[in-house]
Parts: sequence; C-alpha cells; structure tokens
Amino acid sequence: MSLNRNYWLMILMLVCSFSASAVNTAIQIFDTDEPLRLNTTARLLFEPDGQRYSLEEVLERRTQFTWPFSSNPNYGFSESGLWLYNRFSNVSEASEFVFDIGFAQNDTVEFYLVERDKILASAITGKKHSGSVYRFPTMEATLPYATEVELFVRVESLRQRLVVPLDVQAKNSHTIMTSLDYTLWGVFYGGILILMFYNLMLFLGTKEPSLIAYIVYLSTVLFWQFIWGGHSQIFFSGDAGQWLNDHTGLIFLLVGIGAGVFTKTFLNTHETAPRMHRIYKPLFVILVALIPVSVFNEVPAFWQNLLVYTASMLSICIYLLSGFESYLNQFKPARYFIFAWSLLLTCALVGLLGLVGLLP
Repeated sequence: MSLNRNYWLMILMLVCSFSASAVNTAIQIFDTDEPLRLNTTARLLFEPDGQRYSLEEVLERRTQFTWPFSSNPNYGFSESGLWLYNRFSNVSEASEFVFDIGFAQNDTVEFYLVERDKILASAITGKKHSGSVYRFPTMEATLPYATEVELFVRVESLRQRLVVPLDVQAKNSHTIMTSLDYTLWGVFYGGILILMFYNLMLFLGTKEPSLIAYIVYLSTVLFWQFIWGGHSQIFFSGDAGQWLNDHTGLIFLLVGIGAGVFTKTFLNTHETAPRMHRIYKPLFVILVALIPVSVFNEVPAFWQNLLVYTASMLSICIYLLSGFESYLNQFKPARYFIFAWSLLLTCALVGLLGLVGLLP
C-alpha cells in the first residue's frame, strides 16, 4: 500500500515538474523565413472593467497570466483591455524582426519588448492611431542573440471582438511578404475598378439595369474591403476615416443591400424566383432598420454585432437560394450566378463565422 502511494506520488511530481518546465521555458526562434504564430504559447490577462493596467503593473502581475481555453485567437468582447505575454530567445542568424497582428479592426494595440524589466522596443498602433505604414498593427524590433526577452501586447477594442493573430518574422521576410501583399491588393482594387468601368460602358450601350446594380454592388465591396482590410488607416487619417473605422457594421449592411439589389435585378426574381422574392422586402427592411443602429452605436457592442452579422449571413443564404430557384425555373443565366456567388458567399460566410468565433 505504501509502495503504491509512493509510486503515484512520484508520478504526480514528475508531471508537475514537466508542466512547470513547459511554462517556464522560453520559445526559441530558429526559422527566419516563415512567420511564427505566438498565440499558441501566449498567456492572457484581462483587465478588470473600468481599469487600465500600465506596463509596470503588468510586470508585477506575471504570475496572474493564464493559458487560453483554445488556440483560436478570437478572444471575444471585452469592455477593457487584454494583455498577451510571451517569452522567447532569438537563436537565428537574423537580428531585425517584425511583430504584427493580422487583424486591422482593433482600436488600440500596444507592443512592449522587455529584457529584465527594461524596454527594448515599443509601439502604439491600431485603427484609433494614425501614421502607420502598415495596414496591420506592427512593431519592428532588434532581438539580441541567445538572450531571453519578454513580449507584452495590450489590445483594446470596444465595438469589435478582440481578434489577435500575433506573429513574429524576420524583417527581410516581412518586407517581401508586405510587398507581395500590396501588389496583390493593388491587382484586386484595379481589377474591381476595371470591371466597374467595363460594366458602365456596357450599360451606356444596352441600358440594362442589372449592370448598374452590379456597379453599385462592386462599389460597396470595394469600399468595405478598403475599410475592413486596414488600407484606409494608411491613406486616410482624418475624422472621416476615423468615423468609418468606428462604424464598420454600416459597411456590412451596405454590402448586403447592394448584393440584394443586384441579385433581385439580375435574376429578375419577381418572375424567376417568386418564392424567394417574397422575402426580399422584409429582408431589406431589416437591413435598412439596422443602419441607424450601426451609425449611432447606442446598442451594446455584442448585440449590435450579433444583429448585423446575423442579418448579413441571412442575406447570403437568401441570395444564393434565389439563384437555385431561378435556375430550377429554367432561367439559364442563373447557373453563372450560382457558380460565382457560391464561391464569393461561401468565403463571406466563413469570414462571418470566424468573426463571431464559431470558426478560427
């Protein structure tokens, strides 16, 4: 009996010592070409409601950081700030690194790189702060070789979920990735503008109203991506740009309305999809009614986002079902609509489910 007790006690001590060593061991950065996701090893500390911690206070609360419940970097809503804490050392050949958070809709992001309670680098960014040359919150820093350092990141977002995909990458690789990112987005924006101009020329010759509806829809998509993707934070730092960044729900609604007008016009749903056509009027009423909700921000952030995202997902499903009904009623152009819309709306639906935390 005594031997069994000692045996299990020894097992328990080994497990505890292994867990403690896992917690206290810093990450080592070997690869400089690929970004390293830090969320999997980051611990969290939520500030109490109505209270803001300074870095000095956080340094004294290292033991209060806890492990997240999942690896999903969507940490939900919070009326106060969230701190992330990492420890690592650089054993690569590079010395210049970039830390970034691949989500542009956090209000404020503060980076602090610390060695023995001394700040090596810091940056305050986010959509509430202008002057950034990147569309994502970013901090550049020099990491000493084979020296353990600590990274503290404070994130605050009052009207959006706290989405914090935190990465570190060598500066040279980050520069290449950023250049490629800007090039691809330039192709995207340029392609949309060319498509809008092409449809405008077609409309001048054919007077087909669905072409104008398509132009309106494309303009809302262009506008939405420019704001949501963080590009507006680079090019527009005035009050108008700040207002748009604070009312992203409005942009979701405008895209939903624009997509509905195009679907209704292109498919001629009154004749080709009469069942789904009956739903359009109440759907548009809901989308329009949510516009003042998004403009004035009087509804609590959780409920406002829930209403906007639910209405957007409902719209996506209705538009796609309209295409299928129209095709079943022998409207042959609907097959092209179904193919293109299925790809676009599936991606949009996955993105919305990610925003509400149901998908990574």
